[in-house]
Amino acid sequence: MQRRKLWWSLALLLLVASSFLAVIPGTSVLAHVAHSSVYLSSPTPTPDANTTLQMAQQQETNIQTILSIISILVVVYPILITLAALLLGFFGFRGLRALEEQGKDLLEDIKQLQVEATEKKTTIEHTQEALVYLALGDRLSNQKDTRKAIEAYKKVGSLLPNEPQINYVLGRIYSGFGYYEEAIRSFEAALAVEQQYPEAEMELGLAYRRRGEYQKGSDAEAKRNQDFEKAIEHLRRAIELRPNYDDALSTLGGLYRRKGEYEKALEYYEDAYRADPSSAYALGNVASLSWHLGKLDKARKYYMLTELTSTDHTMTTHAEVYWDYYDLALAQLALGKTADAKKSYQKAIGETPGVVQFDSVLNVLHFLHKAKNPIPGLDEVIQMIEKEKATRVSRG
Repeated sequence: MQRRKLWWSLALLLLVASSFLAVIPGTSVLAHVAHSSVYLSSPTPTPDANTTLQMAQQQETNIQTILSIISILVVVYPILITLAALLLGFFGFRGLRALEEQGKDLLEDIKQLQVEATEKKTTIEHTQEALVYLALGDRLSNQKDTRKAIEAYKKVGSLLPNEPQINYVLGRIYSGFGYYEEAIRSFEAALAVEQQYPEAEMELGLAYRRRGEYQKGSDAEAKRNQDFEKAIEHLRRAIELRPNYDDALSTLGGLYRRKGEYEKALEYYEDAYRADPSSAYALGNVASLSWHLGKLDKARKYYMLTELTSTDHTMTTHAEVYWDYYDLALAQLALGKTADAKKSYQKAIGETPGVVQFDSVLNVLHFLHKAKNPIPGLDEVIQMIEKEKATRVSRG
């Protein structure tokens, strides 16, 4: 009778142990959760912080559950192995030492997973905190408090220094505010982790181009040329990674226009238009370069296409709709619809986030101002935008 009870006790113990062993092989699943990175939305100027925060919170809950299970296993599993070993030894089963060694190996795996899960929990906590600062930066940006917004964005970068998509987003924000050193560092950090990242290459090229435009001092021209060459390098790399990348082609067009190589600039803008026939930006620049080169019939044709395309774009809600209004306004102005153009410019100005964007618009307008064929109302529009730019600068 006593022997039968011992057999039943052994069977029950092995059943319990087997249930835990079923969990241990499943640690590959737990490890997958522990190793999986917090997914950040695909590259955009400002990712959906609420959605990402919810995802981070869910992952934190999952990790906490895993840590709770692991904590139990770390305590209970050695006891189960010891009891199983004692019972097996009592009944004279062979392979006792092998069972103990396997138990030790599995316990080490569990402890390693505990370390990794704890690290993952810390990463998720940093992600949640970073998203709060990202939302704060966006709010301060909307309030036109650029200095405090940048401080909040820098906090995001310090919390998630090795997250390529976060660095990409921060780089775009810094570049848009004119903080080119920070932008370049952010894009380079993104590319250090993810080498084949065409969007980051394109934006890095744009940041170098923008920095080159603002170089000052006695060696400004040399520095500008260096920045432009770096810009060309990264923009071509972006196109290499993504053939027919319209944004990179357009940015190259803008760079060669600034270098005074107008025919080459026109070629790149035409390539961008062929890559994306719905790009009002490419259409508008083909029109503007054609106007400057005296190809007025071609310019009017492309301005009419720009007007149609940008009008459609203004019907949709997106973060950078002001560019569509600027494209529409210039097309209307060149086509002689001066009153409509002024209304479109007013809408664009109201939506424009900062001085960098005003400078990009003014660059095109001053370029057209030098053309042999004047555009009626152009001077008034330039004054309108320069006045608003000066107001923004004085606020900052």
